[in-house]
Amino acid sequence: MNQVGAFAEYVAVDANAIAKIPENLSFIEAATVPLTALTAYQALKDVLHVQSNKKLFIPRGTGGFGAMAIPIAKSMGLYVITSGSERSRARTLSIGADQFIN
Repeated sequence: MNQVGAFAEYVAVDANAIAKIPENLSFIEAATVPLTALTAYQALKDVLHVQSNKKLFIPRGTGGFGAMAIPIAKSMGLYVITSGSERSRARTLSIGADQFIN
């Protein structure tokens, strides 16, 4: 099998192409989360091994990745600092960023 994806009841997939559902999401919620959120979650948990009550800087957090990474980081108990354009400050703070740098 050289391609990922199918319209079928069952499909064979390489174990490296899948991830466990985060414990704080239902199956339905997890099914609606885009790849960006999965990338953010895996980066925080599996790559950075973040710990609650620590600080995290997400550069350019006003983009699509930041929109997913900020709330996920907050749910993990992190203090989140991000940067971006001034016009996105209010939205970025509203999704959980603790500190915004223009």
